[in-house]
Amino acid sequence: MTYAIFFCFKSILIIADKDVRASWLILFCLICFFEISYIGFLCYLVVGADNFVNLFISAILCFGALFVVLVLSVNYRVIKNLDDYARKMKKLNEALENKTSGLEESQAKLKKAKVALESSIEDFYTFRLAMEKKGKFEKIQRENQDIKKKLKKLKKEI
Repeated sequence: MTYAIFFCFKSILIIADKDVRASWLILFCLICFFEISYIGFLCYLVVGADNFVNLFISAILCFGALFVVLVLSVNYRVIKNLDDYARKMKKLNEALENKTSGLEESQAKLKKAKVALESSIEDFYTFRLAMEKKGKFEKIQRENQDIKKKLKKLKKEI
């Protein structure tokens, strides 16, 4: 039963939630009370009680103690594993947040580049229109129409 007190105490140390910790403190106090009862019953047996009922009660108390140790052992492992998983998830979430902020920065840079590209293409198209009016070149007219189509397509995608 002393081993159960050890497990319960270790579990209390790794539990972060105050409500759950309060429940485990109550369990810890009950286990301590159970331990004191064992010691009291052992003293009673040593003093001179030697009938079958006392041995039966002793067996019940012993199996109760084994049950408590087993339950606390399983609970401790579960809590420890959950705590380990929570720490891993926290690290993964931090990494994901860092990557997300990097993506947002990249997206902002792409938007700036897109605006600059649109402005450059618009200036280039305007320049070619001016050249077309001055020289009336058929090749420039065809290229300007192609550029105009590409600009419309680009604006639709945006």
